[in-house]
Amino acid sequence: MEGHKKNDSTVYCSTSAARSGRFSSMPYVFLFFVLSLNCEIVSANNIPECEELIKTAKTLAPGPLSIFKKQIALDCNIENDLSTYLCFYKKWGAYLRDEKKQPIKAIENYKEYLRGMPRPPSSEEEWKDHGWLLANIGYTYVVELSDLDNGLLFYQKAEDIFVDTLNQRNGQTALYIYTPIGNIYTRLAEYEKATIILEKARDILLEAGKHDQAARVMMNLGILYRSDGKAEKAQRVLEKGILLKGVSNLTKIKLLIELGLSHSYKENFKLAAQKTDQAFLLLNNPDNEINENEKNKIRISVYENYGEIYKQQKLPGKAYAQYLKAIALDSTVYGNSNRRGVAKSYIALGNIKREQGDYQAALVHYQNALEKVLPKCKLRGLSNPDASFFYAENTIAEALKEKALVLERLGNGGDETEFLQTALECLEGYLAVWKLLRDDFEYKKSGFSVLRKNRSVIEKAIQLSIKAWQLNGDNIYLEKAFNFSQQAKNLLLLEALQKAEATIAAGVPDSLINKNHDLNIKITWLEKQLLATKNNAENIAGEKIKKLETQLFETKEALSKLDEKLETEYPEYANRKKEIPVAGIKTLQNKLPPDAMLLDYFTGDSSIYVFKISKDNFEAITITKNFPLEKTVEELRSGLYDWQYGKDYNACANLYTATAHELYNKLIAPLGGLPEQLIIIPDGVLGYIPFEVLLKEKPAAAVYFKDLNYFGFEKTISYNYSAALWLQMAKREHTGKDILAMAPQFGTTNNINKPIAERRGGLSGLVHNKDEIDAIYNIAGGTKFSGKNATKENFLQLAGQYNILHLATHAILDDRENGLSYIAFAGASEKLDTGKIYLLDLYNLRLPADMVVLSACETGIGELKKGEGIISLARGFAYAGAKSIVTSLWEVNDKATAEIMEEFYRQLKKGNTKAEAMQYAKSDYFDRQIDDKYVHPYYWASFIAVGDMSAVELGGGFNWWWVLVAALLLLAIYVKIKRS
Repeated sequence: MEGHKKNDSTVYCSTSAARSGRFSSMPYVFLFFVLSLNCEIVSANNIPECEELIKTAKTLAPGPLSIFKKQIALDCNIENDLSTYLCFYKKWGAYLRDEKKQPIKAIENYKEYLRGMPRPPSSEEEWKDHGWLLANIGYTYVVELSDLDNGLLFYQKAEDIFVDTLNQRNGQTALYIYTPIGNIYTRLAEYEKATIILEKARDILLEAGKHDQAARVMMNLGILYRSDGKAEKAQRVLEKGILLKGVSNLTKIKLLIELGLSHSYKENFKLAAQKTDQAFLLLNNPDNEINENEKNKIRISVYENYGEIYKQQKLPGKAYAQYLKAIALDSTVYGNSNRRGVAKSYIALGNIKREQGDYQAALVHYQNALEKVLPKCKLRGLSNPDASFFYAENTIAEALKEKALVLERLGNGGDETEFLQTALECLEGYLAVWKLLRDDFEYKKSGFSVLRKNRSVIEKAIQLSIKAWQLNGDNIYLEKAFNFSQQAKNLLLLEALQKAEATIAAGVPDSLINKNHDLNIKITWLEKQLLATKNNAENIAGEKIKKLETQLFETKEALSKLDEKLETEYPEYANRKKEIPVAGIKTLQNKLPPDAMLLDYFTGDSSIYVFKISKDNFEAITITKNFPLEKTVEELRSGLYDWQYGKDYNACANLYTATAHELYNKLIAPLGGLPEQLIIIPDGVLGYIPFEVLLKEKPAAAVYFKDLNYFGFEKTISYNYSAALWLQMAKREHTGKDILAMAPQFGTTNNINKPIAERRGGLSGLVHNKDEIDAIYNIAGGTKFSGKNATKENFLQLAGQYNILHLATHAILDDRENGLSYIAFAGASEKLDTGKIYLLDLYNLRLPADMVVLSACETGIGELKKGEGIISLARGFAYAGAKSIVTSLWEVNDKATAEIMEEFYRQLKKGNTKAEAMQYAKSDYFDRQIDDKYVHPYYWASFIAVGDMSAVELGGGFNWWWVLVAALLLLAIYVKIKRS
């Protein structure tokens, strides 16, 4: 397709419409009209010659054509004519792709061009022509072959030329480079990165006054926001796009269709139909400038929209008819192509048939969908595609998930085992595809988003696995259930740890490891600056935010390119970083002590699954979730400490005992007999409570805390974030020795006796933290810093040299931005980095300590990311390399903490494990209290031990015996001198 000619030598471009997809919690949602590039690159000096060459090539058979192309390359090489060579291969590739419908041959043609280039580009025009050809290769991969990885690779090569080599960030770069790259990231569910790129493209075009092109990008932003579950934000950007001056009918139609889809997503079907009707009327207006072929492409999306609207309105017959019309028209427009848009229509048809109870018809539609996106697979009956055919495409995952659901229904009326087995294969395939998608994620938020969406699929996989186990007793299904549950437990943390280890195992040189580290440090600094700036209401619309976002994006791009370099030059790194550690049952059983049991919880929407693993036994318990778990946990926490904020003490006590007993009955009692040692892997909101406070009996009348039957005093309990991480932390080596203890002082201590409600949020003085580290020093020796010497700088300089790190200080949980939660050191102020180590900072530290004790408030809690877990400061230290962490689950009492910590170290000195030492320390504090108020679990239950619980070797501490000996010796010398 040709555009208008500019100057002497010009790039001619036009857009073509291609639909994009998404994975959603909705039964079926379409994406469409992803702007892509289809550029004709022409030079005024070589147009006639190039056109003649193309005409001749079209008349030749394959053999003579090959000779002809070699002659062109030879002549261009002799004449040093890169322009003619480039023009021919560009136009021949477009001919193969667009006219002959042979995209694979088009790709082969482009690769032939790259192999036979007479020389690298030298002039600006040659670089431009070369860059647009690379973008064409990207377009062919994405639109024609659904190969997002290779498509992204070539678009990024084009970006390198235009942005880095030519320093051009103009409208063409925005529309034809940034936009397709952003759309690829949308399809890959890398929503945060897609947002940055597409918003940048929009801003460039708006600033240049190119409103129609900006509106097209805004349409893609609407698709992105809706895909990320932000339908209202999508509607706002689409409405703005429609209102821009100078927007063409074609663009306005596409905006209206996407706007209708966004309203459908929010179940506002009246508005959805209204916007779609407006688009259809405008499309069929004979006075508009749109050609018939383009109209038909748009009609496909209109039919899909109507199908979704009717389906949501419970009108399956009408919906089914619309999807069939979309498929039929697609075949007319595109031929018998294997397009993902058609696959999504087949998935929609399958969903309708499944809901109508016609499971066989549904199965046929799902198989059709899979064959469209996996054209090399020919599926028969119930068969599933081999995983070797999978690639990063969410439509494959969606079809497999829906197929699994219909197989489950089919199994209910026949041979359940066969259907369940095939359904489980589907769900394993679903997760394998999302693993391919997740491998490319560079933004943590994108990973969290995917894990949250996959949670329900994992629950279904666990349910079906346990059902298959119950049917035939084969433990392989029980192990499958456990393995599925592990994919919802701190998977991103494990992947990040594996990536860090892969650089060392693959022999990556220190220079590149250091470069990687420096880029991560810069990213962390920029993220902190950006979060802090956004939290300042005065800067919401400021230029500072845009500048920081650009710097952050560019730094992450540099890190991404470095990672690609490592993968290319060190293949072992590429392989190892994707090998996520798996906690096999046999491995876990071999590691467990004889009197220990690992309890791994998975909290689903309808059930709670508990995997009980001991030295010689493995079973799964299903607990029906017939009670409000989240509400009960919240009430338990309120009962534990709300009285500190001025609420009625007795009411809080009654609330605590009621919920603690209820949770015991729901979470512990169904498990039967339990051994002395328990390693608990909580899930979801269970990570907010210490199981030690659960009550075996509920008091009949008034609450006396001394008389309650606490679960934690009859069991030795430790915790971890996942079974795989439990194994990994146990293997970690520590090279340091002794204890590094720090106790900074803040402000005044005059407010210590005030209620917590009056002190919360500030860095109030700590009366007992210096006494705490003095006592620890007397027990175990080491190095201590207190007051103004307990600085962040001293900690960072020395921490890597010590076996135990003890921080008796404040920790502040940031409710708005979890990454800005921090541990405070001496001199901490309102300035961003002064005297503070943030959660974001911990991801760049290497602290190979045997134990980190966070004797501070709320270090074990943070934002709950569904599918990953609680993102806390303690988790940050696990990432940094600690074998174990002692952390708190609520704001602790300074004096009680000092007493518990002193006894904790005394018990460690005796050779007890960390879990035993913590249990003894809590019990000792409990037994010594006279006032029942101070027996309240608020004072003693906040601290929990996470990770490897092996005993630690402590130093000698301060030995008063030698002081006495020295004093006696001095006295003897003095007496002798006096006598002489």
